[in-house]
Amino acid sequence: MNGNVVVWTIPIFFLLVAFEVWWMRRQSRVVGSLRTGVSNILCGVLERLFLIFSFGILLWLYSFSSEWIVPRLPWKFSSTSPWTYVVALLVSDFCYYWLHRVHHSINFLWAAHVVHHQPEEMNFTVGLRTAPLQTLLFSAPFYIPAILIGIPPLPFFVANGLMNSLQLLVHTEIDWRPRGPFRFLEKILNLPTHHCVHHGSQDRYLDKNFGAIFIIWDRFFGTFVPQTEPVVYGARRILPTLNPIRAVFDEYRYLYLLGRKLGIPFTIWFQSPAATARAASQKGTGNILALNSFAKLHAAKVYISPMKLTASLLVTIVGFFVLLYRPVDETAVLFVWATHVAVGIFVAGEWLDGSRSASRVERFRGALLCLTAMVMLFVAPTANLWPSVCVLFAAMLSAFASFPTLNKPSSQGEPDVQALPVH
Repeated sequence: MNGNVVVWTIPIFFLLVAFEVWWMRRQSRVVGSLRTGVSNILCGVLERLFLIFSFGILLWLYSFSSEWIVPRLPWKFSSTSPWTYVVALLVSDFCYYWLHRVHHSINFLWAAHVVHHQPEEMNFTVGLRTAPLQTLLFSAPFYIPAILIGIPPLPFFVANGLMNSLQLLVHTEIDWRPRGPFRFLEKILNLPTHHCVHHGSQDRYLDKNFGAIFIIWDRFFGTFVPQTEPVVYGARRILPTLNPIRAVFDEYRYLYLLGRKLGIPFTIWFQSPAATARAASQKGTGNILALNSFAKLHAAKVYISPMKLTASLLVTIVGFFVLLYRPVDETAVLFVWATHVAVGIFVAGEWLDGSRSASRVERFRGALLCLTAMVMLFVAPTANLWPSVCVLFAAMLSAFASFPTLNKPSSQGEPDVQALPVH
């Protein structure tokens, strides 16, 4: 076991999403839009895709540093002791609190984290909408204290994975607060009522309740606020796209353009998001940039049936699970397979946005899948016979999805709209 706990909890995430849909409909409550939910899940898939390549590097860096530091410490943690895992969980959660808080305070870090705050709804799929760039580039340094106190690699990565997995449970409007004699846990644990506040866009809710599993750090450091009014979810800036790959880089594009408009192309990256919002408001440029970007992307729409979108998504999701659970020793094979999944995420994002380029990108993916199958048969015909057949079948599904029917403009000349529900 290498400590990558999240990989084995992913199927549970999907079961929880299904349970939430069933439960909320039973209560006659709206869970959220289909398009946004699919976008959230694909964003989580993209983050896991990054970690397939980076987890081994992070584990090696942690192990290498521990081997140098641990012998110099006057105490030792045993990897077999349950208490080591308890300490690792507390330390990991404490480090995450500061990681989370700092990412809300500096623009270039917020630009990586804001992906998680973009949905204007709250459900379990929002918990899956994690920030790939934050995970890959900007999180690791905040866990250095765990190395410095000598927590072994396995307990740390198990505890950190458990912490990240349990965070999904607070991304819901299902109220599972402890009742009766266990009510005191509300002051210790992070609960949905606490975390919904963190996703609020109201002034009183901004930059509050940063905790992961525990809310005690927020109470101690003065960043806790109880939920006293209905939460308005989402980031304050309009998100112009549901494409996960576009969304990951959208805030960086926005800050670059805004920095040029405000005459601070360098310092804007180190400002706080609040200071930048004030400056943009005074100049009257921030909303114009956001609205122009939204209008440009959504000027033309295409129609795709739910059946064709499902076919396109099926190729991507199945490919992702094969990559996740089937060991691949060859780097080249791993890279090619990951590229197929990444292209699939982009294709699905284009369909969700109703982009007219979606059909072209889907056809490109189909051609790429065909080429991959032929190369597999050429390299090892016997060993790759059935895998190649599966890849060719995926190419056929991709081809099926690549020929959507254009919407017919209405008699009033209104712009085309999508058949899928829009949030």
